[in-house]
Amino acid sequence: MPHVVSKLTSVGSMGDLARITAKLEELGMNIIAIGGGEGATGNGEVGVVALLLDHDDDIDNVAETLRNLPLDDNRRLADVELAEHVHIIVFDLPGALAAVANALAGINIRTVISMGTTIGRTHVSLGFRQVDAANARNALAAVEGVIVVPIEEEPAAG
Repeated sequence: MPHVVSKLTSVGSMGDLARITAKLEELGMNIIAIGGGEGATGNGEVGVVALLLDHDDDIDNVAETLRNLPLDDNRRLADVELAEHVHIIVFDLPGALAAVANALAGINIRTVISMGTTIGRTHVSLGFRQVDAANARNALAAVEGVIVVPIEEEPAAG
């Protein structure tokens, strides 16, 4: 089963990760990898968390549950987006990430999650809107030093 990428955006995000991960645990969802950061805007800080999740046949319900998750100060997540996961292996060489970015210059990358490096190969999860994922896979397949992991070969978590 393919993994799913979820991108969560929160305004005023202190403590939100604890609430999000507790809810995912309650739902029995396994987080395979995580990435994120926080940025300042004119209205305060915005946190974005990208989660690589095990596939769930009811992933739309998981997303809706996260949309309705109560946060402090009567807040909810500002955005919950599901993206299609494309797993690539990039050789750990100068310019390798630039080659990936250049190949995808005309495609909107929704998330980037590092899944670890082993013996000179870095595993990366890229999240795309479903309509862009096939084009991204094709563009990445032409990049020297990049392996696109076929969906059917995606390793199971655990």
